[in-house]
Amino acid sequence: MASISKLLPFPPLVLARWWLAAVVVTSLALRFSLALALPFDAGPDERYRYQVMTELYQKNHAPRYGQEGWVPHFVVKPIFGYRLNAWVAHAFPGGLPLFVKIRFGSAFLGAMTIVVAYFIVRNLWPDKPLHAATLATLVALHPKVLGLGTYLNSDAFTIFAVTVVLYVLSLAHRRGTLHWGTSVALGAALGLVFLGRENGYSGYILAAGYCLWLLMTRGRSVAGPIAAAVAVWLLVPTAFYVHQYLTYGRAFIPILVGSGIAWVPPDYSFIEAVQSGLRVGSTYPIVHLDWRQPLHWMGFFGQIFFSSFNAYSYDIVFPSPFLSWYLLFVVGGCAGFVRFLFRRTPGVDSPEGRSRRWLLGSALAACLALFAAVVRHNFAVLHQPDGRYLMPLIVAALILLMSGWQLAFRRADWGRWLLVGGTGFFTISGFYGMWMIMRLYAY
Repeated sequence: MASISKLLPFPPLVLARWWLAAVVVTSLALRFSLALALPFDAGPDERYRYQVMTELYQKNHAPRYGQEGWVPHFVVKPIFGYRLNAWVAHAFPGGLPLFVKIRFGSAFLGAMTIVVAYFIVRNLWPDKPLHAATLATLVALHPKVLGLGTYLNSDAFTIFAVTVVLYVLSLAHRRGTLHWGTSVALGAALGLVFLGRENGYSGYILAAGYCLWLLMTRGRSVAGPIAAAVAVWLLVPTAFYVHQYLTYGRAFIPILVGSGIAWVPPDYSFIEAVQSGLRVGSTYPIVHLDWRQPLHWMGFFGQIFFSSFNAYSYDIVFPSPFLSWYLLFVVGGCAGFVRFLFRRTPGVDSPEGRSRRWLLGSALAACLALFAAVVRHNFAVLHQPDGRYLMPLIVAALILLMSGWQLAFRRADWGRWLLVGGTGFFTISGFYGMWMIMRLYAY
């Protein structure tokens, strides 16, 4: 990048900061435009969450369980994410429809995710500010992430929370250890993850993997800070259950059943809820895939892979050329990242290089675990191959992809061109996806 830096009119860090500002402004403009244009209930399950949000916006307290029309799991979580949307909605003039103002909260969460992602790369590669701006562009204009910032959902908050966890871990990497202040921040970030969707719990695997590395390399010096992080993290579920008890008369109890984590409503005993969960597993109509059928596997992987890129939910599908290029860029990034993990390069075997490699390896393990959970859900419980269930780790996945692009070829120049091409492809796809959404819903 040194040769490229000489051609720039400004120092790379200055250019990266202006680039970030432009990306954030563009991102907010796109998300606000779509939030204004889309009709009510354009996003999945938006009408159920809108009921909860209306109660929070008008009365500033969570709705009571058992009211007619409430769907239990939409009432319970992510209650803090709902409150953030309500606070943002109060900042806008009353002439706008309430459902539009509430959507702006998702747009702001998306913008904050972009900024946090930028600083993650600044911590991982301090000497490469343009790489940080590149990641900000990828996050801002990834079609699926762009769509999630335009309507009321629980995914935008979950993505932000997991990204904050990755940021705190990258800060520990840059400092070479886990200080007490950073440990408190890590515990608070893990608490935010608890308050989001359950697929965001894959962020715990990310944190556990890197904390294991710190224990292996720093020993007792980080044992106390890690314990403090766990203690702070546990305060959040404790406060959550106290809130649940005060609101509903008795806390919702999380249990593992066929569909993942379910919530025991107040009129069930714990034993009754376990028996019901094991017997039914889900309140949805169940469509089973067969583990033994290769065609089922092929169909599922094709659906979930391309759905993780498509601009909205089930309604917006990119043309075949876009999907083909997406497949090629992902394959190239994966090949390059495998080379990164196993080849020896200058600086990789330094303490900083090993720490970065372990953090990225932990991110990869978390991505694989999340994907395995989605596979298990689709084959054992409900066929629902929507790529938004993979989105909590999208920033980590894009960092892995970006790293892989640079190392996909033996010649570094080719890797840089692949990075430029991938960024350009995602940029074009983001704007094209927005046009597809507007054409479908707004006209």
